[in-house]
Amino acid sequence: MYYFDNIIFTPEATYFMQNPLFCIHAKTINDLWFRTLYAILETDEHGNFLNAYSTGTIQHGSFENEQSRLQFSYFLGFVEYPLADPIVAIPEGSNIPAPTSAQKAQEYFEKYIIGSELSENETYTYGQRINISLFNVIDLLKKSPINNQSIIEVGRPEDVFTCRGKDGKLDPPCLRLITFKVIPHYDNGTLNLSRSKLDMSVFFRSWDLYAGMPENLAGLVKLLEFVSDEVGIPVGHLYAASDGLHLYAYQKELAELRTRLQSPKF
Repeated sequence: MYYFDNIIFTPEATYFMQNPLFCIHAKTINDLWFRTLYAILETDEHGNFLNAYSTGTIQHGSFENEQSRLQFSYFLGFVEYPLADPIVAIPEGSNIPAPTSAQKAQEYFEKYIIGSELSENETYTYGQRINISLFNVIDLLKKSPINNQSIIEVGRPEDVFTCRGKDGKLDPPCLRLITFKVIPHYDNGTLNLSRSKLDMSVFFRSWDLYAGMPENLAGLVKLLEFVSDEVGIPVGHLYAASDGLHLYAYQKELAELRTRLQSPKF
């Protein structure tokens, strides 16, 4: 799940093999979630976490002074077939609550990814910001599909000191950036868009692995599908990155039940 080709790690650099960068190549979103959940709980024979670290009590942000987090230093996920099996599944007969559903994912897409109407105590939706650039990006992909400028910047510089959550505390949007990239296919030197692929990359500053990732990615892949339909280029791959992908302490038992792993307190 996290191997690096053509890189030699010396004994004194073992830390760099385990912690700073965790990469996973998954077939589907469901596959990505389960394998990442498994990896964050993995320990060595001494009970030390292999791929993540404990933050201790959260000092600032969601659940501050209430919870701790188990967190990857940097996470990069690659989903080969994002439209296949996009809804995280819980084994039949299990009493573990599903983190999302097809209906919830559709509602999330409509309300938060492309919607702009605020509910009570909400200060923003991703859609308010995505819609500023979305159709300009679509036009650019139609006119000049091979480009490095198909970017939707969800984050704003002032967020860190102006954007507040439902509780009135500072809470900048977790989703910061969405990019689209066409991987071209040429037939005898002529670009064939019907055989090219449209990839999407997303970056989260902080990301709830257990409850957030399943719904976020299920909703975002609908955005990828929408853009794909608009520009006439088939859906390609999905990339997801974060330097704050985490599991809250209160989710530990659920994660252990799903993965059948036992892990130390964090």
